[in-house]
Amino acid sequence: MAQLPHRTHTAGPFHISGTDDGPGERCLHIGAAKSVTVLASLNPSHPDTLANAALFVASPDLVTALAALLPEVDAEIEQRQHNGNDEDWQYLKALSDAGHAALAKAEGPANV
Repeated sequence: MAQLPHRTHTAGPFHISGTDDGPGERCLHIGAAKSVTVLASLNPSHPDTLANAALFVASPDLVTALAALLPEVDAEIEQRQHNGNDEDWQYLKALSDAGHAALAKAEGPANV
C-alpha cells in the first residue's frame, strides 16, 4: 500500500461532537477521538455544516484510499499506453492527475 510522506498532524480517527456555547448557540466540534484538541468548530445553522463535518471526518480515510488506488491506476495507464491496442487511456490519465493533485493538496506545502 502506498504511504504518504510523514506529516505532523492530529491523528484520527476524528469525531463530531456538539456543545451548547450559550443561550441559542450550538457548535459542532471536530477533533481526534482521544484528544481534547478541537480541530474545527462549525455553526450547525449553516446548511452545509453537517456535510462539511462529515467530509472532514472522512478525509484521512479518503487520502489513504486514494494513495493506495493511484499506483494501480497509473500502472493501468502505462499498460494501455504501451500495449499496442491503442486503448483509451486519456480519461484515466485525467483522473490520475486529479488524484495526484488532491493528494498533493492534502500533504500540504513541501517546506512547511
